[in-house]
Amino acid sequence: MKVLAISTSPRAKGNTDLLLNEVVRGAGDVGAEVEKISLRTLNIHPCTECDTCHQTGECAIKDDMIPLYAKLLDADRIVLATPVYFLGPCAQAKIFIDRCQALWARKYKRGERLLTRAFPDRRLGYLVSVGGTRGQKIFECVQRSLRNVFQVIEVMYSGDLLYRQVDEKGAILQHPTAMQDAYEFGKKICKTDGEVFGEGSGTATREGGSGT
Repeated sequence: MKVLAISTSPRAKGNTDLLLNEVVRGAGDVGAEVEKISLRTLNIHPCTECDTCHQTGECAIKDDMIPLYAKLLDADRIVLATPVYFLGPCAQAKIFIDRCQALWARKYKRGERLLTRAFPDRRLGYLVSVGGTRGQKIFECVQRSLRNVFQVIEVMYSGDLLYRQVDEKGAILQHPTAMQDAYEFGKKICKTDGEVFGEGSGTATREGGSGT
């Protein structure tokens, strides 16, 4: 099983980055082939809406996003980790999501088949996220954005690991169960059905620890 873990955190060892590391460790410990990508280390530019992809099926911007298209289409499981910024994904995550327009165009404008190999099970996708407030709806925008891009690339949104009231760098380490939660999450997504908390229901949402 191939697991693609995408860290969009703008800071190394930020809260989502720490959580994703444990997800990766859990998936690896049950035998998955895991690749973690940190967008902050890549050169990825925003979509310019030039519509070249509508004509060619390829993005006109030749940067570090280009090899990620193939990785997105070859993974059995995709986990994207992003902090919440103003009720949405962080800038790095949003640029990444917007650049998937090329895959949308390839599929819906040009009628091309995206997946080049058969998969033994459904392709499943997950969200790991933290937000600084206790608002009940702080993750909704991120969930909807990710559901949309997953739908384009034929991945079923199948669960999330969410923590409110986590803000300062490294604050997630103060949470009594977060690191273990993430490790177990990584193992569970590699099961045959892969459904952890069911269609991003939010039942995995936790409150932050003291001092966050």
